[in-house]
Amino acid sequence: MTQIDEFNKWLKNPEGLHLEFKAARNSFSWDKALPDYCAALANEGGGKLILGVEDKTHKIIGSKAFEGTHNTLSHDLLNNLKVRIDVEELHHPDGRVLIFHVPARPFGQPIQSSGQYKYPMRAGESLVEMDPGTLRRILNEVESDFSAKIVPGLTITDLDDSALNNFRQKWSQKSGREAYLKFPSEKLLQAIGILTDLGINYAGLVLFGKKEKLDQLLPTSEIIFEWRTAKKIPHDFRQTWRDPFFKIYDEVWNTINARNLRFPFQEGLFQREVFAFNEKAIREALLNAVAHRDYTLGGRSIFITASPEDFTIESPGGFLPGITPDNILVQRAWRNRVIAETLEKSGLVERAGQGMDDIFASTIKEGKGMPDFSGSDNY
Repeated sequence: MTQIDEFNKWLKNPEGLHLEFKAARNSFSWDKALPDYCAALANEGGGKLILGVEDKTHKIIGSKAFEGTHNTLSHDLLNNLKVRIDVEELHHPDGRVLIFHVPARPFGQPIQSSGQYKYPMRAGESLVEMDPGTLRRILNEVESDFSAKIVPGLTITDLDDSALNNFRQKWSQKSGREAYLKFPSEKLLQAIGILTDLGINYAGLVLFGKKEKLDQLLPTSEIIFEWRTAKKIPHDFRQTWRDPFFKIYDEVWNTINARNLRFPFQEGLFQREVFAFNEKAIREALLNAVAHRDYTLGGRSIFITASPEDFTIESPGGFLPGITPDNILVQRAWRNRVIAETLEKSGLVERAGQGMDDIFASTIKEGKGMPDFSGSDNY
């Protein structure tokens, strides 16, 4: 919720690519102007559309637009623009205003409007159709594989032997080749694309790096788990892992499972049981977060919150370009390809893209309903 003091500070700022004021004293076009301005703000990097404020003077005049229906606008805009836009009604002392919080477009994906313009953008104080050069530049954006980048100065001695041994065992078991068990660390890392002629990449640091090296070089490579016995702000239990993933993947699940709840039910003559947290679904969701999160976001970690009623994993970075809650079961994309391929070689990931299918199948089969993918960072 926006505070009045914060809103008053916005009024002192000039309009620009990220801030748009509209008087909208009595109404505002929901099928043309609204999607166009929201799409334009998203295409320019995100911002706020504010109704009930004169664009020239920044004087609050109040707006009657969408009275009684503003709660439906976020859903309508999501259907039209495929972008989640939060809509806030603020009752300012000088009048009612509506605030549309518009996120930036996904990387490599322009936002298409259902209004007057197909791909709107700002040109001064006006909206115009996006020029071919700008559209081409956005479509040609390529998100590089962070996990393939070399970590300056990282050596094999900076990697955790137990994490390497865990991977070696799993790779040998998955491939059916006992020879992998005898691979020295250097040959092992070269074979899976972690060690190149230029050095060891970030996939090696995330999956095998010693704790002190993660603390020093990539403190965002961390998993935080919080347990609450009820919906409340204070947590009852918290644990943080900043360790090589191949050292802790079982420990994370065991910590979650220690707080798992068993729900027995009668099926005919037999008593069966369902657990609150399905091991396969939880492990798949965690692997997805490790493989596809954005490690470049400062101050962000993989955050797991659980209670007897809910289980949420926050994976920093949100959906990749072209991935939406509607197509997540059929579209495939990579953010950290080397990490994902290493997890697949180990057998932790059965095959590329199957994880989401398994999550949906297990939750629906156990009568827990559909998983909720918010379109942001949470699932």
